[in-house]
Amino acid sequence: MLTVEVPRLRLEGGRYYAGRLGRVVTKSRRARTFYVSSVVVGEVEGYVESSRARVVRRAQAAGRYDDLPVRLVTHESGRHRRILHWRDRDGVVGRTALSEATVQERMTLFTEGPAGPEPLWLWLSESGLPLRPASWGASSGQRTTAARRCFPP
Repeated sequence: MLTVEVPRLRLEGGRYYAGRLGRVVTKSRRARTFYVSSVVVGEVEGYVESSRARVVRRAQAAGRYDDLPVRLVTHESGRHRRILHWRDRDGVVGRTALSEATVQERMTLFTEGPAGPEPLWLWLSESGLPLRPASWGASSGQRTTAARRCFPP
């Protein structure tokens, strides 16, 4: 999941928010609408603004993003079919339909932050790199550490 796919809290409130995931990244290979409580959206926003931001700054300072195949998202278009417009390090420009972006493509999508490129991938490891889906299993120590960091007991 990318940061741009997380529903945002709105001033008018609401108990639940809807989000959408493209078919390419779901287990069933069908697009999915998901619903999340406002409390969880707030917790995810807190993660993005605190511990995630911290690991991104550390990764930037350590140069971890410098040699990655980065596609810097410059803007977004479309309402029903969201398109991410990007350019890579060589100046090549392109666009990717969010609903069709594969996991591998998603892991290369970045945005320009105040201190340099930042991953759009939501869940990051302690090193600031995207957590691969294979690491999300219950037996993965990395997944457990990330879950504790984001959602303490």
